[in-house]
Amino acid sequence: MLKRNFIITLGTVLALFLLAGCFSDPVQDDLEDYVNNQIMPLAEEEEEIVALYESVTGVNYTDDFILYDTIELDIIPKYQTFINDLEAIRPATSEVREVHETYIQASNVQYNAMVMILEAIEFQDQGMIIDANEKLDEARTLFRQFQYDLEDLLDEHNLELEEDE
Repeated sequence: MLKRNFIITLGTVLALFLLAGCFSDPVQDDLEDYVNNQIMPLAEEEEEIVALYESVTGVNYTDDFILYDTIELDIIPKYQTFINDLEAIRPATSEVREVHETYIQASNVQYNAMVMILEAIEFQDQGMIIDANEKLDEARTLFRQFQYDLEDLLDEHNLELEEDE
């Protein structure tokens, strides 16, 4: 009788473990890995690139020579490395891959806008500057879309981004 109870108990415990495995959420696991182990380590790289760009544009703009050199010598090489790192990320689930593709697309559009700015300065072409600024606007829209889609996916799978303090 004791042996039979032990076997029933063991069978119940094993069944519970198997059921627990059935309730795991592969998208949640992939998403958690994607944010914590893949995207967050790249955030510092991206922040550095954006800070470099902001250091020579807008209120910080001084002249075309400094802007050109900063983009050509600092921003472009760092951005190429960043995009390579970004494209090396391979999420396991289609839901996370879809969100990630928007991030890659936004980054590529922004990179191409930087290259256009270089060409516009080289040729002193105001029309190219306008085109580059439109590309930057397109990139901002795609980055926002990435953020919205990521937030929606996080909510859908009961995860939250921790805010930096």
